[in-house]
Amino acid sequence: MSREALLEEIKRYQEMRAQYSHTQPRAAFAVTLPVIALCLLQVLGVDSGSTRFANWKLAENAELSSFFLVNGSELSPISAWLIVFVAAALLYGVSAFRGKSRRDALESSVTRNAYITMIGVLLAAVPLTFRLLVIGNAGFIPGLWLMVYGLGVWSLRYVGGWPFRAAGVVFGIAGTIAALSPMLCDWMLYAGFGAGHLVLALALFVSRKPHAGGAR
Repeated sequence: MSREALLEEIKRYQEMRAQYSHTQPRAAFAVTLPVIALCLLQVLGVDSGSTRFANWKLAENAELSSFFLVNGSELSPISAWLIVFVAAALLYGVSAFRGKSRRDALESSVTRNAYITMIGVLLAAVPLTFRLLVIGNAGFIPGLWLMVYGLGVWSLRYVGGWPFRAAGVVFGIAGTIAALSPMLCDWMLYAGFGAGHLVLALALFVSRKPHAGGAR
């Protein structure tokens, strides 16, 4: 590799890291708020247990609506977590980028490619989720979600650095515990998506602090 090509590669890598530094610690923290809200609903018994994967059994030849509603009126775990994920995505979008940072990030091919990578990994969980539902293994869905999401977060380490690596490990551990202990799967969802994003927020906060001898 020529000197010019090497310098160009170094410059490209530095631009990737700088562009992805738009991710804000507050955005990772904001994602935990809908998770905490659903957890409180379960702890207080407001949902009557309908949103718990460990309690969910689909009837044979169930209609499509039964994937989203329990007893025809109560939210199923799928519906409840879809609401959480949509709310979390909106909060992330509002919190992550502001003003010029938002415009620069959205125009950045690095940021777009990072999100495309993340979305591609997450889409892999969709057919697997419905397959687990059909065969009556809903208790394994939280473990699947956590591990797939953890892989997605881990895949962002090449532009986001060690904070995403640390958060990916937390999601992976929570997913493994949920898969091995289906009766704990709902609590692992809260622990994973709650603690995982808190770890990411803390790690991003620490990584953004100036260090002696220059930035990382």
